[in-house]
Order: sequence, then structure tokens, then C-alpha cells
Amino acid sequence: MHFRALAIFILIITVGCQKEKTPEFDQEIIDLKLLNYNLNYFKFNRIPSYDLETFENRMKLGLRLKKRVLDQSRPIINLCILIDWKHGQSEIIVEPNNYIKHPDEFELLWRDLDGVRGLIFFEQGDRKKHLDFAAQVLDQLERGCEFYLKQDSEYIPILADTTSRKAFHITMLDYYGLLKSL
Repeated sequence: MHFRALAIFILIITVGCQKEKTPEFDQEIIDLKLLNYNLNYFKFNRIPSYDLETFENRMKLGLRLKKRVLDQSRPIINLCILIDWKHGQSEIIVEPNNYIKHPDEFELLWRDLDGVRGLIFFEQGDRKKHLDFAAQVLDQLERGCEFYLKQDSEYIPILADTTSRKAFHITMLDYYGLLKSL
């Protein structure tokens, strides 16, 4: 009887002491993912959050989140949503900054809270390669993982601050919402 009580007590203490870290996303970002996303919502509520760049007589639009990190003294990966209104298409473009020595090819190491690690490779190319990379990063970002850029023989923290993580997360959610509504 005492053994069972002691085992239950140890189990309760062990479970209670485990440190659980949640991703640094606020409720506004979570709500954005759950909204009934449509094209009007995107045009009137989300586009004002972006810097706009127009191409080809306003038939193409490039969107970059205003609240993104533009620092060149550390590695940063920003995203651009490119919309082709004429063909009703959009794509996500990965935009590494100049700190990254090989912006056409690089790899990110991710590590979760349990110490599990993995690699995500980026290779410049068609829209599918950009989307695959961004989707893999988003999956790990939502799990609260840490990221490191492999550059030469060292690993440098990337997507480490709240602003760059939020910018990546919001841009991807807007992109998915736009895909759904086009």
C-alpha cells in the first residue's frame, strides 16, 4: 500500500516539474488562422499590414510584412507574397538577407524542446521549392523549435527573436488564407 502511494506521489511530482514551453504567438495571430478567410478580408484587413510593390501595370503585387526585421548584421529570412491578379495565383518567396553567404542554397537546423533535431534545406528554384521550405519552417516554428543557420562550419541562431518569428508566421498564415480565397 505504501509503495503504491509513494509511486503515485513520485509520478505527480515528476509530471508537475516538467517544463513546458509554448510558442511566443499571441491570440491575435492564432485568431488569424481560424478566421473565415476570404478575398475581401485579405484585401481590406490584411493588405494594410504589408509594404506593397506593384508590377506589370498593377496586375502583380508583392507584399512584405511591415513589421519584419530588416537588420543586416545577423541572418534573417523574410517572406514575400507575390500575387498575380490576372491569373488568380499567388506564391511565397523566401528572401534571405545579405548576411547569409549563400542565399541560393543553405540549410537550417531545427531543435525542439526534447532535443530532437532535423535539417531543412533551401535551394533557389521554382515556387514549389520556396513553398516547401517555408511550410517546413512554419511547422517547426509552430512547435516552438529553435533554428540555426549552418554557415561554413558553425551554426548561427536564426528566427530567434519574437519579431522575425511572428513575421514569418503571419506571412505564411496570410499566404494560406489567400490561397484558400483565390
